[in-house]
Amino acid sequence: MLQQERYRLRGIEKETTASLNVVSRASIFDLLSDLKEELGLSYLFISHDLAALHEMSGRIMVMKDGRLVDDFHIGDIFSQDRHAYTKELVSIF
Repeated sequence: MLQQERYRLRGIEKETTASLNVVSRASIFDLLSDLKEELGLSYLFISHDLAALHEMSGRIMVMKDGRLVDDFHIGDIFSQDRHAYTKELVSIF
């Protein structure tokens, strides 16, 4: 299920922007995006915030109770093929 990406993983971010306002969050995402492009970085974001993941991710993996239940390209986030738990998260999004 996991595919090799063109970037090597360089950072793991857990709820990176959870307590930030919208302007600060956008600034952090811009910085991370610039660093990704300039230095060839990639990130693993751990978050319940699908809006944040939607902005920063090309691919999303959803875990429930410690198990991977969904793995998809961000463009497929609203697909009917999504796992029931993913659909729950999307409904909050």
